[in-house]
Amino acid sequence: MAAIRPRQRRRSSSWGMWIGVPMFLLLTAGAAVGALLATGVVPWPWGEAAPSGPPPGSVAIPSAAKPIPAYTAVKLEHLVDPKTGQIKWLYLPEDGVPDAALRSPTQIVGRVMKRDKSAGYAFQESEFLPEGTRSGVAGGTPPGKRALTLDTSRIGGIHALQAGDHLDLLASAPIDEKKFRGENAGLLQARNLASSAVGQADVRVIVHDGVIVSPVTTRGIPTTTSSLTEGARTTMTPVQEVVIAVAPEEVAPLNEAFALEMKVMAVARSGHPDDPGAESVTPGSKAPQKTTVTEFIVGGKRETIVFRRDPTEADLNVLPAEDESPGSTDVEEVEGVSPAPTLSANEPPPN
Repeated sequence: MAAIRPRQRRRSSSWGMWIGVPMFLLLTAGAAVGALLATGVVPWPWGEAAPSGPPPGSVAIPSAAKPIPAYTAVKLEHLVDPKTGQIKWLYLPEDGVPDAALRSPTQIVGRVMKRDKSAGYAFQESEFLPEGTRSGVAGGTPPGKRALTLDTSRIGGIHALQAGDHLDLLASAPIDEKKFRGENAGLLQARNLASSAVGQADVRVIVHDGVIVSPVTTRGIPTTTSSLTEGARTTMTPVQEVVIAVAPEEVAPLNEAFALEMKVMAVARSGHPDDPGAESVTPGSKAPQKTTVTEFIVGGKRETIVFRRDPTEADLNVLPAEDESPGSTDVEEVEGVSPAPTLSANEPPPN
């Protein structure tokens, strides 16, 4: 008699339960999100679809979807709203659209902005530079001018000025008296006499009616240092710069003033529409009276004579100086006037 094997009972698998529960939860969550989107409680992530056209009685005007810096060539991305992926339109009443407003993106894309443009505003022709203008600093430089990038630490009064402001630049330098000291003490006294009426500093206008192309900005200059413990290390040193447009003949005097470490001051011009503009001239300091200084020895005593440019303006000035052995004579020319003939001890001073 054959042995009867006991029937083995299959163990039910639980994989169906592990799949069914997540599917149920996913469907439930999807239904809840769909209900929230349909009721408007939760906005669609890609934004609301733009209407097919402007409302009745209105006109669609393209506007800036984001800020646009000055001297930037407008691109299509400057007009596209990132929320909708479409051009940001302004819908204005037909009788409320300004005549200067540009109504087509083709009139805007590729043009260079004359000034900073805020987001959400329509475009006008007056906000652009002439067609064909290059973008960047070159586009912001007025015709016939030259643009220079200058360190603002060497120009006083420049930080408050904005792009498009007009200004004059004045360079000043004190009269250096050190070189007249010592053995030239008599010449120093004559120099002081000649310049006392006009002050002790020379102030010159080196830029007339310049234009701020780009206001003060801060950028970093890489500076590399090395040490035994840390090796080479690069850090960024901040520096403030400003871009100014000047006349071609003013480029060299301006750089000369910086090379001589003269003090440069920015003088802002009026921005009123009735200002005479370039016709208004900022004068420098009064030029010192042109004189010629001559030192001579009479009887062992040094004397200094100052010859003025116009002898009728003032009497001759004779200044005593230190005693000097006979025979030495010093002549110096002041302010570019040819020196007078040297006087000998036997010749009387001129009348």
